[in-house]
Amino acid sequence: MLPRFVRILHRARDPVAARTFYAAVLGDLDIEITPLPEAAAARGAPAHWLGAIGVDDVSQTVAQRVARGATQLGRTVRDARGTLAIVRDVGGAVVALTTPPPAPQPPAAEWSHLDARDAETTFGVYTALFGWQSTERVDLGRAGTMTQFAWNAGGPSVGSYADIASRPGIHPGWIFHFRVGALDTALQAVRDHGGVVLAGPTTRSGVRVVVSRTEYAPTNL
Repeated sequence: MLPRFVRILHRARDPVAARTFYAAVLGDLDIEITPLPEAAAARGAPAHWLGAIGVDDVSQTVAQRVARGATQLGRTVRDARGTLAIVRDVGGAVVALTTPPPAPQPPAAEWSHLDARDAETTFGVYTALFGWQSTERVDLGRAGTMTQFAWNAGGPSVGSYADIASRPGIHPGWIFHFRVGALDTALQAVRDHGGVVLAGPTTRSGVRVVVSRTEYAPTNL
């Protein structure tokens, strides 16, 4: 199995409210909603999304990432869905590593985007460890350049990355886009459940994209 995002977790301050909101907006997607860890909540951490990449050996991959400048956050844990470890990569983004499921399913996220400091170097680690390959570069004007990537050489683009060094106010992190059956219906659900549409809709290669926000975490549709 190619290393890719196999679990998408939402770590919420109010898991019950978050489940109600995301069920209304995203429908029946395979998204785990868990309580925000107490230590993180005590530090004032907001609710956030966490993507977990499936790898054959979590401990070995954590060691490889640490050797390339990452920092492990907390201890490695084991739950009903396997082993899970969280690291902050060299570009500042938080990402998880996990054992892949026995019967892999399509990832819940339709598109995965990485904002990072020194994005080329940061993404180079993903290439070295997982074989992910840069594909098309897209000019974003004043926002700089976005580079798309594929899980493997010759594969279709499944995500992108961009450098945030010249973009004040943008923090490093992985951002996940979710496909919905009807965008306008999903947007109305966002508003009905206390969310705010921040940007969009915009069109990228024929796909309409919207950025919204709730008290739980930003959501891209």
